[in-house]
Amino acid sequence: MTNHPPRRSLAALERRIPFTRRHIGPDDAELSRITETIGVASLDELADRAVPAGIRTDTDTTLP
Repeated sequence: MTNHPPRRSLAALERRIPFTRRHIGPDDAELSRITETIGVASLDELADRAVPAGIRTDTDTTLP
C-alpha cells in the first residue's frame, strides 16, 4: 500500500501566494536582496557570468 500525503484543497493552495505575486516577479527591493545575496551588482552581471559568451547575442529579441 502506498502512503500519499493528504491533498490540500484548492482554496488552501490559493491562499498561500496570490497568483499575481507568483507571476509578476520580484520588485526592486527583492532584486536588490537577490543580487546582494549571490554577490553580483545586477541581473546583467549575473547573466554575463551564467551564460557562456559563445551563445550570447546583442541583437534585439523583441517578439511581436
